[in-house]
Amino acid sequence: MLSLILVSVLAAWDTGLLRRTPHFAVGGRAGPWWGPFALFGLTSLPTFLAFMLAGRSPLDALPVYLSIAGLSAVGLWAGQVADFTRLQALARVEQLEELAYRDPLTGAFNRRRFDDDLSGLHPPAFLLLLDLDHFKRINDTYSHDAGDQTLAVTAQVLQELVRPTDHVYRMGGEEFAVLLAPCEPAAALEVANRVCRGVARDVGVRAGLPGVQITVSGGLAPALGPKREVLRTADESLYAAKAAGRNRIHAAAPLNAPAWAAHAPPVQPAPSSTPADPGR
Repeated sequence: MLSLILVSVLAAWDTGLLRRTPHFAVGGRAGPWWGPFALFGLTSLPTFLAFMLAGRSPLDALPVYLSIAGLSAVGLWAGQVADFTRLQALARVEQLEELAYRDPLTGAFNRRRFDDDLSGLHPPAFLLLLDLDHFKRINDTYSHDAGDQTLAVTAQVLQELVRPTDHVYRMGGEEFAVLLAPCEPAAALEVANRVCRGVARDVGVRAGLPGVQITVSGGLAPALGPKREVLRTADESLYAAKAAGRNRIHAAAPLNAPAWAAHAPPVQPAPSSTPADPGR
């Protein structure tokens, strides 16, 4: 019993169990190899006391002491090594998954993660498909570095504007998506409105292009039915927003809401040496 108490106290020392501030590892490494041997070397000392109380010589206790301490230490050391190796493998898997599902430029989820998440959605849920308006002008006028910064800032702004339960994805180029789930129609429209206004208000300034209005058009559609159909509906709504003048969200018919705009205060548009792109 005394040995068990000593093992509990010494093993818990500096692990957080006997401290107010947890301290589980130092430098991300496993503990020293000799730790288990020191632990059980100390906690097995009552073996000698037991033999002496029984009228036996301490020398008689030595083989028992070495066996108990040695086998216990080896077992604990092997368990620590196995556990630390497993934790390292799990951390590596988590890191690889993060790389596989994140867009390296913006930090948003990528198209692969979008496909997985869209397939697993349960109603009520909505897809908000977004496309930056006249993004090519930014690259042509200010450089591709400015365009990259604009994309990164857009992703950051979107993350700030959506709800904690929503996910932001970069679909490719200047196109983004937001999966709103769970979400009722009124809340979906509210979030879409907030996104449209917030992008027009914040992205240009935070991307280092003060006085330049960077806007977004979007299509909002219920995430119901086959994935291809959901994307088609959202994309058609996005094109309708572009055709209606950009800087607005177009809601698909199932929402029973007309196309509507969310305009920001007038700001100087991005200059361009070429005619306006009739497309996106």
